Amino acid sequence: MRIVRGKEPKIIVQKMHQRGDAIIQVSKPGSNRLFAPKPKTLPPHGAKERVASGQIEDPVAAGLSRAKKARKEYLANVDLDRQAIYLYLQVVFDVVQEWRRLGKANEYSLEALKRHHFPIKMKPNPFARLIYCSSEEDDPKKRSKWAKIMRWVAKHNKKGNSFTKFVTKNGGLNECAENAAHDWLPKWP
Repeated sequence: MRIVRGKEPKIIVQKMHQRGDAIIQVSKPGSNRLFAPKPKTLPPHGAKERVASGQIEDPVAAGLSRAKKARKEYLANVDLDRQAIYLYLQVVFDVVQEWRRLGKANEYSLEALKRHHFPIKMKPNPFARLIYCSSEEDDPKKRSKWAKIMRWVAKHNKKGNSFTKFVTKNGGLNECAENAAHDWLPKWP
């Protein structure tokens, strides 16, 4: 927090660490009380929202670009870190969960599949569709395994822990894949 002093009124600026938004609080001249402006209500991430240029952001394109960027980071770090895959899978999981909260996961993932260079017929699985559209390799077994794990985590992660934390606490990707195949309960909730 930093205090900006000018003439009157005093302005206190706080920066939020996660999103980079600033909260500005202003005190009236001669008063010790701070008045925060009314909070701006933001649409859910992934919903169509106006960006600074005035254009409307496409949630499918935004989700795909986030997943593709995470995939590139994963490929850049795969030789250095065995846990690098979690960077990519966490983003894919988060994007699909945001789409689910909007009630549009199947619709948006199908739209992403239609926009792909080589669309294929797939079962209605948003996780598998987004993995296919955001990765350059086509390994159906790996895609199926990861999608199965994500469905299992979405079903059993009642406390809202991150995908990475939930999977690592339950033994890693391979053990979670086995749990998902048999629909066993997680060891760690």
